[in-house]
Amino acid sequence: DQAYARAPLIYRAIRLRCNSLVRVPVYVYRGNSEKPIEGYEFEEQLPLHDLLWLSEAARLLKGAAFLLKNQNQFGFSKGLQWLNPFSMQWQVVNNELRFWQQIGGERYPKTGYWTEDDFIYMKEFHPTDDLEPGISATQVALADGKILSSVTTFLGDFFSADALPVTMVVAPNGTNPNE
Repeated sequence: DQAYARAPLIYRAIRLRCNSLVRVPVYVYRGNSEKPIEGYEFEEQLPLHDLLWLSEAARLLKGAAFLLKNQNQFGFSKGLQWLNPFSMQWQVVNNELRFWQQIGGERYPKTGYWTEDDFIYMKEFHPTDDLEPGISATQVALADGKILSSVTTFLGDFFSADALPVTMVVAPNGTNPNE
């Protein structure tokens, strides 16, 4: 999360990948029809474009994306709601994941928890854990990102203190000292 705001390469890489993903055309078909539905609008709270962008960014930064399946009182689907993965909490109980969202002092849902059936839960691969969010691309790149950030900070401080860059001139043997 902080890497996105502080490391320009991580910021740019995430934006490039997410922006590229949402440029992929999406077609909706009814049943086995060979012709896509014209002018189909998704009933999501956010446009599909935004849901895809945010979900991919969440997977890159946190290792998982959470899209809550909204249902009306009759159990019919009313779209998807993107949940910020940095506010999501979970625990494993009897090999079942239980989720809730913690925003400030508020917990959602107010009582109980959500299960994987309540979500489209997209997680990155983790070689030793099949349930919880996986290893994000940002976690892997963070060590290199920290080094790059440190070098950039050092050089910025160094040159802001009126230091001059070192210039080296290599002259062949036998060059006249006056030259």
